[in-house]
Amino acid sequence: MNKIISRVILTGCIFSIASATFACSEFNHNFDGDLGVYTTITMDLFIDLKPNLTIYPRGTKETGGLKNNSLTWTDKYGYVSIDETNLANLIGEGLNEKGLVAHLLYLGDTIQPKRDTSKPDVNGLYWIRYVLGNFATVKEVLDNLNSYQIYNPPIEINGKESNIPVHYMVEDKTGDSALIEYINGKLTVHRNVKAISNEPSYDEQQKILRQAKELGFYNIDKLPGGANSAYRFVRTTFISENLPKAKSMNQAVNYMFAAADSVSVPFIKGYRNESLNNPSL
Repeated sequence: MNKIISRVILTGCIFSIASATFACSEFNHNFDGDLGVYTTITMDLFIDLKPNLTIYPRGTKETGGLKNNSLTWTDKYGYVSIDETNLANLIGEGLNEKGLVAHLLYLGDTIQPKRDTSKPDVNGLYWIRYVLGNFATVKEVLDNLNSYQIYNPPIEINGKESNIPVHYMVEDKTGDSALIEYINGKLTVHRNVKAISNEPSYDEQQKILRQAKELGFYNIDKLPGGANSAYRFVRTTFISENLPKAKSMNQAVNYMFAAADSVSVPFIKGYRNESLNNPSL
């Protein structure tokens, strides 16, 4: 049996557009053998994004979604994505036929570089479509990253123009992964990343992780349990490093669902998700 990549795309990203507060967590785990690589993302949210599970067949003609110097391409690979129709059709995540997956998560520390008009560009909220339609591996994504520019224009949210600063995670069926961030106007790429959340930047989160280990909070009895991004990052990293061996695909999926539940934010009286009737998309 060929090695497979299975996507457990769970909805849970907590975000309030008014306060620009997001709380997404994502991690991947290689179960080895025939089971392969699995990934999960929580997206608990405060508004209904009206998501569509959309199939883009091979040969689909697409554009980068920007005026003037936008990329155009014909999809080399077919893929499926989650399109958030109530938020400018933002592409939250997706998986292509070659086993490449991409995720978009909020990162308030993002500072975009100045727009380079000498390069074609792609709307960062649709970047996942470009990646999944054109590349089969993480290496291919990174090798082509400097040939164009990712640009996030303001979009209308609740009648106001707002920016959504984000970072991106890509993973493939070999277990290779990369986190792409724009910090202080510069492109930053981290390889072999197993877990991410939101703020702060990945470099700063690594410092927090080291502190948790030094202070004795990196074990099952003392893991930080709060909803903030740093706590969720420590939890997801610990879980991704310590999942037991799975005996079947169903068991691997159950492990990933249980792990995602451990970092999603429950309904809490007085908390920001209290008024949402149906957070599970």
